Amino acid sequence: MILETLRSCPLFRGLSDDEVNDFVFASRALKFQPEQILFAEEDPGDGFYVINQGAVDVTLRLPDSNTPSISRFGPGDVIGELSIVDGGTRSAGAVAKTPVSAVFVSKDGFDLLRQNDRPSAFALLRQLMPILNTRLLSSSKGDLGTRVGNPSPVRLRREPATVPFDTLLGLRFFENFRSEDLSVLLHSTSQVELSRGEQLFCAGDPSESVFLVISGALEVYITQDRKKLKLSIASPGESIGALAPLNDHRRSASCYAREDSQLLEFRNPEVKSLLSETSRTGGLFLESICRQLAQDLRTANQRYRWRVVQQHFALE
Repeated sequence: MILETLRSCPLFRGLSDDEVNDFVFASRALKFQPEQILFAEEDPGDGFYVINQGAVDVTLRLPDSNTPSISRFGPGDVIGELSIVDGGTRSAGAVAKTPVSAVFVSKDGFDLLRQNDRPSAFALLRQLMPILNTRLLSSSKGDLGTRVGNPSPVRLRREPATVPFDTLLGLRFFENFRSEDLSVLLHSTSQVELSRGEQLFCAGDPSESVFLVISGALEVYITQDRKKLKLSIASPGESIGALAPLNDHRRSASCYAREDSQLLEFRNPEVKSLLSETSRTGGLFLESICRQLAQDLRTANQRYRWRVVQQHFALE
């Protein structure tokens, strides 16, 4: 049942038979009765579920203890996938609404495959990226602001990357990299310097690059009703614009330097090439981008939660 369920799941369809078999040893079959909880909000993220049969509702716990359903998942769907990317706690709950059979893929098993540089681990991350991308776009719909005015084109000061390897290896983005990995990665990377208050990009600009903050801090924001609404602060080791290689959309938000900042710029063609590689460097870069997407999704989920809470109490 485990092998058949994994093979029929869209997440695993791009994997070879040998790669899928790797995950069989990290999985177990489970059954749930109606109203039985798969996991609760804030539970440790110990793995993800692939639904074989039945329906599962994802729920949010509100301040008044209500747990409204926000989405429903069925056969072939994956629930709880963020856990294998960043190891964070569950951002929502999941409860069976009908008799459910599912396969549970453990994070410990996935981590073992990843630590041993098994191609199956990176193949799964490559398949997971579009799912994270779709869910992030969906969760962020309520955050989309309006582009006010016609901002002047941003002219970035680009130079070849000269950041010391010791500095880069101290950043979380590069936590599993070695010096030789950085040598490969930085070969076609630019370094960007921004002064405090300087714009990195504006909403509506083409999404042409992913940026990594080396030093300083940048604010990502939107404009609603002519007011600036802060979405997030990017600190050293965090990337900005991780969706750029996955979408042909223009920037949905703006970004500026809150203080003097130094960044690395990865242009989309180089990023797409890295993400498709089976090399160790490509796999590590893929892992870091997925981790950033997971972090961005958790942030978007928190904003979505706040909107649900507001709507819930407005109806009372």
